[in-house]
Amino acid sequence: MITMSKIDLEAILKLFQLLHPVSEKELNAVLEQTQCHNYSAGQFIVLEGDEAQLEFIVLEGDEAQLEFIVLRGIVKSGVTTAEGQDVALNFYPGPAVVSPAITRYAEGKSRVHLQALTDTRIAFFPAQTLVNCMLASTSVQLWGDSILRADLVKRADKEWALAALSGKERLARFRLQFPTLENDIGHSHIASYLGMTPVTLSRLRGNRKD
Repeated sequence: MITMSKIDLEAILKLFQLLHPVSEKELNAVLEQTQCHNYSAGQFIVLEGDEAQLEFIVLEGDEAQLEFIVLRGIVKSGVTTAEGQDVALNFYPGPAVVSPAITRYAEGKSRVHLQALTDTRIAFFPAQTLVNCMLASTSVQLWGDSILRADLVKRADKEWALAALSGKERLARFRLQFPTLENDIGHSHIASYLGMTPVTLSRLRGNRKD
């Protein structure tokens, strides 16, 4: 495990400020418990149904529910279907805040897996610590609420796109949302996210004039 460096701290604070104004002092309890770790491309950060959450740290109860920040690299959230297929739910190109813990956990276990698609550096801290900071600070509460609201809007937009748009239109929206991802990750992940087969995605990518 690699602890947080000055560079990590500056990156986290910069990202937090971009999302909603909040001071380092108000986040002190969170920052004191934040740790960082590097992952290689393909490694899983969290597995579905995992209680311990991380391979190098064992946590129990509320402490096992963690918030994640992607400092660099690209992380995917996904689920495994009953047939064993890996379905991509979202992508987090760093710097980015992963969907809040409240949306990822059920009955104390992770409902999704998080996987590094490239070499990645992750910061993490107990979700309950953030909740405590939100109760103590209006600014932190507004910051947390803005993250949750943005995540819910993104989920609703994706659900609508899958139901209402053609494959061509979904790909166009994906390119606007994630301008560089087509060059950075495997297209099978993108096809899964867009609700189509890799063959269909390949056809759409090669037929931009249609």
